[in-house]
Amino acid sequence: MLIKYWNGKVYELKKEEILVKKIKTLFIVLFIGLFLVSCANEANNEDAVTLSMWNRYPGNHEFMEEFVRDFEDEHPEIKIDLERIPDDTMEVAYQTAASDGSFPDIFTHGVIPLYEFVELGLAKNLNELISEDDRERFHPGTFQENVYTYNDEIYALPVVNSPNHGTWMMHYNKEVLDKHDISEDEIPQTWEELIKVGNHIYENSDGNDYGLIFYNDWAVTPFVEQQATAISPEIPLNINYITGEPDYNNQGNIETIEFLKTLLDENIMHPASIEVNAHEAEAQFAAGNAAFFIGGNWISSHLINNNDFENFGVAKMPTKNGDPVYHPAGGETDGLMVSENTEHWEEVKVFMEYALENFEREVSIPEGASQPATTDVEFEAPFPQYEVMDELMTEYSLPVPEPTERSRDTIEFEIDFENQMANHSMEQIIVGYLTEEIDDIESVLSEADQEAKEIFEDLLEEYEDVTREYFQFPNWEPFTPYSTEDYEELEE
Repeated sequence: MLIKYWNGKVYELKKEEILVKKIKTLFIVLFIGLFLVSCANEANNEDAVTLSMWNRYPGNHEFMEEFVRDFEDEHPEIKIDLERIPDDTMEVAYQTAASDGSFPDIFTHGVIPLYEFVELGLAKNLNELISEDDRERFHPGTFQENVYTYNDEIYALPVVNSPNHGTWMMHYNKEVLDKHDISEDEIPQTWEELIKVGNHIYENSDGNDYGLIFYNDWAVTPFVEQQATAISPEIPLNINYITGEPDYNNQGNIETIEFLKTLLDENIMHPASIEVNAHEAEAQFAAGNAAFFIGGNWISSHLINNNDFENFGVAKMPTKNGDPVYHPAGGETDGLMVSENTEHWEEVKVFMEYALENFEREVSIPEGASQPATTDVEFEAPFPQYEVMDELMTEYSLPVPEPTERSRDTIEFEIDFENQMANHSMEQIIVGYLTEEIDDIESVLSEADQEAKEIFEDLLEEYEDVTREYFQFPNWEPFTPYSTEDYEELEE
């Protein structure tokens, strides 16, 4: 029998009383333990280093916030003060920070050319994060000069987008196809087929539905540039890499721009296409006003996340005769940079190493706007269309000759050239032709071509260290990836 003593008296202690006593004791111990842990955490939080960070990508900010929380859980000694930089204030914010050196510890780049960051002493060298062997994990074309590297030194972490980002493809609305008895096997692969299917849709709907919805802002230029490579493959981005000079008045540009006008004139393209922006066009496509929508690899994520629309498929763009096109890889500038002025490099390095291991799986892939920059990451597709998007990005993007790989002096040369050609931009020419402000496309392209060649020649005289040879690649075969060995061959 269990006995307890108190005041000299003897009492019988019941089993229930023992249980209650044990429970009370346990609660006291747990409370003290939690109190001590709380005190320790509070002390740790007070000692934690806070890193400032800017994110300029609106589409991935929600995922970025979750990524930061996961990092902080794993590294309680480091806190991340994450700030989203809106589109309408982005340029001002970055230019101001560049002028007074006030960039945060970590920031997403792409607003200011990489070489300017380096030349102004604003960017931290990140070579120690990625070894030469590690570079092999990334898609070809990733470490292009003035994108993620400068003088072959790494200044941006390529974890936001693949170098194949910017590949164009066609999206089709399954509901509209079903409505007009068009199977997925009948999806157009040529311009002629697109016109035929578009005519059928317009006539079958008594003029209520259209074959294609497009948009007239910046996106018309990459559409024409990529479509033109099926016709004039030696001229990516309006530079002829055989002759080494600008070439605007080429058959690829002429025929592609005329094709867009044909689509508009023959009611294949929705008439609102010359008025709406990209987001409005996506909404019209999701609403069933057109069967097809052509745009970059990010469109699928926009349709799902912004328009709550999933009943669509993805296919390659129709081209003039079904011939392949290509997207010059490596031109996108989307990554993470570190301020040269950071006072917390060791903590920043911990974060960047964590990003190398986890950013793609936790941010880039869930957003679904692009494929991962690395080729060996294992992941689950965020939506069914993602797999086709990923395949098309890899198939239709390839490294092409890049003058900046031969000489860093061509970086400022090309920027100067683009600035002086602002009055003859392809976007202005294309939209002008579609809206009938321009009636003779060949004449205007010829004028732009002549102006471009004159500016180019003047700049060659001005930039003494830049020669035409830097823009000539006689050993390049279009549709064949241009490699490091090819550059070395030119120098022999």
